Amino acid sequence: MIATEGIATLIGILILASLVEAITEYLVQPAIKPATQSGSMQPEPGGVDWRGLVLRYTSAAVGITLCVLYRADLLAMLGLESPIPLAGWIITGLLVGRGGNFINDFADRWLRPMK
Repeated sequence: MIATEGIATLIGILILASLVEAITEYLVQPAIKPATQSGSMQPEPGGVDWRGLVLRYTSAAVGITLCVLYRADLLAMLGLESPIPLAGWIITGLLVGRGGNFINDFADRWLRPMK
């Protein structure tokens, strides 16, 4: 029964990560102007990529909010329970905030067949 609960929790966290990616990509990204005057996605040399920073912090905030609301704690699922549950929710929220990029990076690195 524990394995089933762990798998369900992991699937829930992956779904939250996908939700964060979707919310950021479809609701926030179009509202943010391109990083440069020319409309290019790349900042000018020596410039700050404000667009990228806004998207990154928005994803983190949405991820943390969802994990706190749903009490998603990946560390507790692995047996690392904190005396302050909010800490686990925030850490999981930061991971979820990476959204689909984190899932893709993980899959490419660890789930790809070895050659």
